[in-house]
Amino acid sequence: MEQALEKIENTWKTLEFFFIQHKDTDIQMIKLSEEDVETLEDHQVQVQNMMGSRYLSTFEAQVTGWQRKLSSVADVVAIMTEIQRTWAYLETLFIGSEEVRKELPEDAERFAGIDVDVKQVLKDMYATKNAVSACSSEGLFPKLESTQSKLEMCEKSLANYLEQKRRIFPRFYFVSTTDLLDILSNGNDPSKVNFHMSKIIAAIETLNLESGITSSERPSATGFDSCVGVEHIDLSKPLKIEGRVENYLQTIIDHVIISLRDILVKSIEAFSTTPTEVWVKKEPNQIILTTSLVFFTKKMEETFVDIKNGNAKAMEGMLQFKINALTELIDLGDATFPTIILLARPS
Repeated sequence: MEQALEKIENTWKTLEFFFIQHKDTDIQMIKLSEEDVETLEDHQVQVQNMMGSRYLSTFEAQVTGWQRKLSSVADVVAIMTEIQRTWAYLETLFIGSEEVRKELPEDAERFAGIDVDVKQVLKDMYATKNAVSACSSEGLFPKLESTQSKLEMCEKSLANYLEQKRRIFPRFYFVSTTDLLDILSNGNDPSKVNFHMSKIIAAIETLNLESGITSSERPSATGFDSCVGVEHIDLSKPLKIEGRVENYLQTIIDHVIISLRDILVKSIEAFSTTPTEVWVKKEPNQIILTTSLVFFTKKMEETFVDIKNGNAKAMEGMLQFKINALTELIDLGDATFPTIILLARPS
C-alpha cells in the first residue's frame, strides 16, 4: 500500500493539464489526455480498494487525502468540459452578435459575468498547470456549479429565442442549429448569410449582391445563381436587403417568386413566336417546363374539341406532333440545351 501511494503521489506531482488555445485569444482551454484520464480512473480504483484494506488505519490520512484529491480532479475536469463547450458555443452569440444582445439583454448581461468568471478560472489553471493543485483550489467546484447553472439559463433562453425565429420564418426549422446560429449572428451582414442560401431556399446557390454606396450600407440583391446546373436569373428589380434576417429572407423569397412569375409571362408570350433552338436555350429550366405544360394543356384541349367535332384521327395527329417536337429537340444537339422537353409546341 505504501508503494502504491508513493507511485500515485509521484504521478500526480508532475501531471499537468493539456492546454489548447481558444480561437485567437490568450485564453487556454484545459483537458486531460486520454492516457491521463485512464491513469485517473485507475488510481481512483486503487484508492477505493485501499479504503477496504485491513491496513487502512496505518495510511488512512494519505488514502483519504488522495481519495479527496482524485475525486476533485475528476469532478472539476467533468464540469469544466461541459462549461468550456457551452461557453465557447454561446460566446459567439452573446458576445459577438449585436442582434442577440438586443433580443436577450438580461441573458447577455448574465453571460458577460460568466465570461469573466470562466476566463479567470482558465487563466488560473494555466498559471498553475498541475492538475491536482488546480482542481483543489478552495471553493472552485461550487463556483463552477454556479457557472454551469447560469450557462444552462442562457442556453434555455437561447433555445426559446431560436424557436421564436423559426416561427417567424419556418424554413429555419430545416436548418441545423449550428447553421441557424451562424445565420442569426451574421444577420447584419447579408454576404455571410449568403453562404447558407442553398440551405434556406431550394435550388438557389447564392444571391448576387450589389454593394451599397458606403461600407456601412446594406447591399442589394440583383439576382441569383442556381445550384442545379449552371443558371443565372435576374430579379425583376434590385431588392434592398434591410431589417432582420428572418424578415428579409422572406422578402427575398417573395421577390424570387415575383421575378419567376414575370419571366414566365414573358416566356409564354415568346413561346409561339421564337424559334425552338433560341427559346429553349434562353429560358430557365423551371420556366421551360411550366411554359411547355401550359401549351401542352392548351394543345390537348384543342385535340379533345376536334375529337368531339368528329375528327377521329385528332389524337393520332397529336401523337405525331409530339414525336416531331421531340425529334426537333434531339436535333438541337446532345445536351447542349438545359432540359429535354417531351411536350409539343407549334412549329
